[in-house]
This record gives sequence, C-alpha cells and structure tokens, in this order.
Amino acid sequence: MMLQISFWLFALALLGGLVLVVRFIHTGGVGAPPWALALGHGGIGTLALILLFLALEYGPVRGAGTGSSNFGATAAVLFGIALAFGTLLLRARSRGRTPIGLTAAAHAGAAIAGFVILLVYLLLG
Repeated sequence: MMLQISFWLFALALLGGLVLVVRFIHTGGVGAPPWALALGHGGIGTLALILLFLALEYGPVRGAGTGSSNFGATAAVLFGIALAFGTLLLRARSRGRTPIGLTAAAHAGAAIAGFVILLVYLLLG
C-alpha cells in the first residue's frame, strides 16, 4: 500500500513540476515561480521518497519472478539524485539567482527516469 501511495505522490509531484516548467516557458524564464508551488512540489516529492524507502525496507519483495526486483531501489536512487538537484535549485532561488539550466535538466531527467522505473516496478511486481 505504501508503494502505491508513494507512486501517486510522485505523480502529483510530477504534475507540479510540469506546471513549473510550463510557467517558466510561458514567462520566458523571467521571474521565479511562486514559493508555494515550488515548495509544494519539493515537499510532496520528498514525502513520496520517504514512503518509497519505507515500502522498500518493510514491504514485500516484488519483481523476483520478472527480473525487476532492483527497480524499486534504482527508482529510489534516481529520486534521491532528483532531490539533490532540486535542493540546488531551491538554494539558487533563495539567493535570488536564476538556476542553471543544466541543474534543472538533471533534476527533471532523474525524476522522470525514476518515475518510469517505479511505474515498471509496480506493473511487473
């Protein structure tokens, strides 16, 4: 159950990230996104990561028959990387700087890859 809740929280965080990206493109990169949206996106993603860790540690073993038993841990590592890059983005924003595009791309790339792997883990497990 925790794994499914974690997945849906990651999906919600992904939608929040999509809103942030669309807003960034719409404004031409001028101005920072609203604090509430940025912190909500990060907070939901962090909560989802905590639940994923708990589900992997205390939940049943999944995916042994399909060769996907390590997908959950792989997704957790990718989400951890996304969290680290997201923290760098938040730090830049709190100092009044425009985040570097490569940092945002690494954050988004790790999060999307983690989400896809988590989805496969859920479907095959």
